[in-house]
Amino acid sequence: MLIWPHLRRVDAVLLSGKEAYYHLQEGTVAVILTFLNQYTNLDILFLAKTVPIILGLASMLIFYNILRNLKINYAVVVLSTLILIFSPSFIYLFGTLNAYAFMSFIILLALYLFIIKKGFLGVALLYLLPFFSIWSTLLALLLVLIYSLKRKRFRLFLGALPSLAIFYFYTTKTLPSYGSRIISDFGGDYGLGIFIVMLSFLGLQYLWRKKYRYISVYLMIASIILFAFFDMRILSYLNFILVTLAALGLIDLMKLQWRNELIKKLSALIIINGFIFSGLSYITYVSFDLPNEDIIEMAEYLRTLPDGNVFSHISREPWIDYSGKTFVTDKNLFYVTDIQKASVIIDAKQIKYIWLDKELEQKIWTGEEEGLQFLLEYSKKFQKKKITNYVTLWEVEQYDISD
Repeated sequence: MLIWPHLRRVDAVLLSGKEAYYHLQEGTVAVILTFLNQYTNLDILFLAKTVPIILGLASMLIFYNILRNLKINYAVVVLSTLILIFSPSFIYLFGTLNAYAFMSFIILLALYLFIIKKGFLGVALLYLLPFFSIWSTLLALLLVLIYSLKRKRFRLFLGALPSLAIFYFYTTKTLPSYGSRIISDFGGDYGLGIFIVMLSFLGLQYLWRKKYRYISVYLMIASIILFAFFDMRILSYLNFILVTLAALGLIDLMKLQWRNELIKKLSALIIINGFIFSGLSYITYVSFDLPNEDIIEMAEYLRTLPDGNVFSHISREPWIDYSGKTFVTDKNLFYVTDIQKASVIIDAKQIKYIWLDKELEQKIWTGEEEGLQFLLEYSKKFQKKKITNYVTLWEVEQYDISD
């Protein structure tokens, strides 16, 4: 399931997803890949594809062992693991290069160490999280607090608290904003499978029969949802809980008294196929997701040009960062038709190059010569620097606009 998206890409050399090329250049993931590249002599792109897959296999095994150690019914354990494998969130996490693959692995391994009474090893692992994400660090601390309250082992939480020092010194204090929708079947990049969400409600209903016995589970779900308001990708963590609830819900559904055995079997078949096709459709999405060959060609070409700020839509930032150039944006510039007003923004942002591609043209404008498109085409201030089938790069000419 994790290898398949790479095999299905038209150009197997390219990575999937907008974030992948950012993580090749910057952040903790880039440091890890560079270290592995230096000490294994393996190609950096090969590592970018295989490391998440290895983390996915390891995370799946840890997840399986967590459920086994929690003494959960074996059928639920097996079904939860199978549902996890086909879930879009799992394919996103470990089928593409992103920081959350590393963080999910760390959190799952820490949780497993807590369960087998190696809690302080688990706390030591959590000290790696501040190097990746603000909100994942705070969420992990909250989950440790919930676990400590349940087990009455407050030393674990006190041991994890100093990680805030790393959080303070090595992370920024900005709140990222992501507009992705929650359900992957409806277009969410980091979202949850609709069948998993629906069945997880049945699983919650099953747990609620025991009332407050599973209060820690409810608190964990609420905590993850709360933090997802700040970073939608945190929903990937929720997936590990939801697939277990979905398995509980499916088994409980099948145990109900059905008047017609055939309808019961058909219902189970439809739900299971829903899990599978949800995962398969997400593989198709990841396989054909940007960037394409033209985008990487343009990024590599940008790398050879003299330094200068590159203007484009915020979604293009990772690829422009990959080129080594400075990304800038201003939504007003997309809609300006007056060269004087456009020049004010260009000068203020010190824009040297402008990146447009076919997807942006369709997303931002309804016609071919609207806003910035009109100025680029007819003003002498802009010259086409390079054109591919998908991307056009413009250079801002530095001369008096009155000319």
